[in-house]
Amino acid sequence: MTLTQYLGDSITHSIPLKWQGATFTPGTDWLMIWTAKTLPTDPDEDAVVQKASGYGITASGSTASVALVPQDTAEEDPATLTWDIQAQHVSTGEVRTVAAGTLRLVRDLTRELETSITIYTTEPPAPMGPEGPEGPAGDPASVTAANVLTAIQAMNSTQKTDLLTALGFATYAGLAAGNAALNIGDVFRDSNDSNKFKTATA
Repeated sequence: MTLTQYLGDSITHSIPLKWQGATFTPGTDWLMIWTAKTLPTDPDEDAVVQKASGYGITASGSTASVALVPQDTAEEDPATLTWDIQAQHVSTGEVRTVAAGTLRLVRDLTRELETSITIYTTEPPAPMGPEGPEGPAGDPASVTAANVLTAIQAMNSTQKTDLLTALGFATYAGLAAGNAALNIGDVFRDSNDSNKFKTATA
């Protein structure tokens, strides 16, 4: 019987028990040891993993459950081990090998118990846009007249003044203070009238 074990995983393997071609039911009369080795000829003290009744092995009817925990295989390399289950009668000392097979140790992809990189998800909190803790800036909105108007309307008076100054629109007060010439058709901001745009006329 071939069992597959991802390295570092917790898993309980269900193993049918048989003795001389018939089902074997250990009940409370038999104690079991499950041993996995690199080579069948390795001594027991060189086993990769061992479990025993009450310590990783339980039985229900003629099925043994062998529970492996992360520490059993986390430090191992991918390999194919050989295993068996040996049962010993608690009164007579009789020994029976009631199951045997191979155990494939397979390398899993995720090694750490915590995430190692930023996770992007549609569920909040999602690190999207400039407000995200580590996420890249989100896609900018399309530049349309409506979007620009909406952005300007959302500005306070100081932000609007700074914007208009940056765009080079002079105020009437500024022109007057500088004794600048104001020609017919020139566009200016009237600081005396809520910075409204006006066109110079005759």
